[in-house]
Amino acid sequence: MTRLLLALVASSLVLAQDPPTQEPPAASPGGADRFSAREPEPRPYEKVITKEAKTQQGVFTVHRIKSKLYYEIPSTEL
Repeated sequence: MTRLLLALVASSLVLAQDPPTQEPPAASPGGADRFSAREPEPRPYEKVITKEAKTQQGVFTVHRIKSKLYYEIPSTEL
């Protein structure tokens, strides 16, 4: 009985350990880090809602660009 209890405690301690943290990916061979080229978040409105957007007004303004939908939710509604 003691062995079973000891095995259960030991296995729960092993499972409770934090997973190892991942190292950031190495820089690309060209010298530029592939993550540094990304635009800052959030992107400017004009870069997200382009002229190709089809807009519908309603409770919330909805923009459709290809297969993506973007909702404009006023901060007062959050």
